[in-house]
Amino acid sequence: MTLDAVTIARASAPSQGYAARGPIAPSDDWRCDLPAERAVLGAILHDIAYGASEAWGVASAIVQASDFYEPRHRIVWEVFEALDERGVPLDAHAIAAELRARNVQNTVPLYLISDLRDEVVGAAWVDVHARLVAERAARRAAVEAAEAFIASATRSAPLGPAIAETLSALESVPLPVVAPPTLAAAVERQAESYDGKRPAVAMVPTGHAAVDTKLGGGLAPGHYLILGHPGTGKTTLGLEWALHIAATLGPVYGWMGEQTVAEVTTICTATLARVPFPVAQDPAKAGATQDQMDRLYAAMAVIHKLPLHIVDETTPGRPRTVAEIVAAVRGLNATAKAAGTPRVAMVLIDNLLELEPRKRHASEWEGVVANMNDLRRARKLLNIPILTIAHPNADSTKGALYRRLRSGDVAGGKAAARKADGILCLHREDKHPTCDHEKRPPTPGLMQVYADKWRGVSGGTFYCELMELRSEHRFVSVGATDATPEAIDPRASMTRTRAPGPVSAGDDVLDRYGAGD
Repeated sequence: MTLDAVTIARASAPSQGYAARGPIAPSDDWRCDLPAERAVLGAILHDIAYGASEAWGVASAIVQASDFYEPRHRIVWEVFEALDERGVPLDAHAIAAELRARNVQNTVPLYLISDLRDEVVGAAWVDVHARLVAERAARRAAVEAAEAFIASATRSAPLGPAIAETLSALESVPLPVVAPPTLAAAVERQAESYDGKRPAVAMVPTGHAAVDTKLGGGLAPGHYLILGHPGTGKTTLGLEWALHIAATLGPVYGWMGEQTVAEVTTICTATLARVPFPVAQDPAKAGATQDQMDRLYAAMAVIHKLPLHIVDETTPGRPRTVAEIVAAVRGLNATAKAAGTPRVAMVLIDNLLELEPRKRHASEWEGVVANMNDLRRARKLLNIPILTIAHPNADSTKGALYRRLRSGDVAGGKAAARKADGILCLHREDKHPTCDHEKRPPTPGLMQVYADKWRGVSGGTFYCELMELRSEHRFVSVGATDATPEAIDPRASMTRTRAPGPVSAGDDVLDRYGAGD
């Protein structure tokens, strides 16, 4: 049976149902990859639903209608092409009208369009899935040329012309490649940055002057890991940065694998209200004062208005994979573009081990490396900082003692560490001692922040210190003065007044700020 006959037979046979959908996985049939075809169409329809057209521009440069194996998919793509050629915006009404004009409602019912749109798992990876579709189409074309050659070779006709015709057919097989761009556009953008027409890099300040100074102004677009032992303060630090960015720059998307939305709310309320965590957790049990209650209510009023998007396991439609997180962020960006509001400025993921890989792997570590690959790709797609909280492996513990963390200590090993743009190692000597402290006890609350790998920083390393203020459930810079924007200060008159000058680690810090409370 030739490929044309196979296509005709498939068109007349019942097509695959769309009710059961799961993670994108390659088809076992070499002729096609139906999940990839659905992912390409779904990415375009998902963009259309939010008023965007990025997916269509990417996919249309890679595939064409004849590349689709499923006849209904081919018809949908032909509708896209027809509308685009006429300059008609791709939207739901135009697609429905074109389907009616072609009288194919029975072949491609409107509910099928809705089902395809739900294939958002592939929305962020549209170019990858488009190449899968084009690659299967190229295989079919190559087999068709081979079948034609076999038919010619079995006849008594001269073999030379048959070989030449087959080679010509194989050379014309369109391979799934896109011409890589030159550096012209990048040079123009760099020249504009030199001329002051645009910033060289869109930095995202964390609010901690000690960190921002070392990073040249803040977090550059990239994927970074926050590595620390349990109890170090990773989640509190990440949420403190998220609060600052949401209040001063733009929306933050937080994916919580361990903390619940309620727990995140309590942490953020304690940080903004400048009260101990137990007071925010249960004011009555902690014996909260009226001043503290006023702070808590004022902080909740601020958080209520912040564009801080937090999802946990109870959130309907919660993303499971990196690809789904990117799709969710792109959806928020499309909505923001239509409303004229800022795009998502940062993504916070807590934590790396809770993410599901897009497909099964032989071991958990292989899945972690696969997720790191996807996160590296995600930071290129979104072009914003992505912070992922990570736990260390067991190599950094020695019985009751610890050793200072290195980038290679991240769960997943050095293979996973190499995929990150930077790894922020956090160390608390008061909680995770590296030696006997009988003669010289550690400074309570002092957090050492360092990186032995950070792309974009001179030398690729940096070091700074933060101090935990337990009485205010937050961190402050050591050796630098943090700016406290009014937007995240619930009641300026209630905020503890700082002494002038930079903070220095030592007993005077504990006396001044009550970090040992």
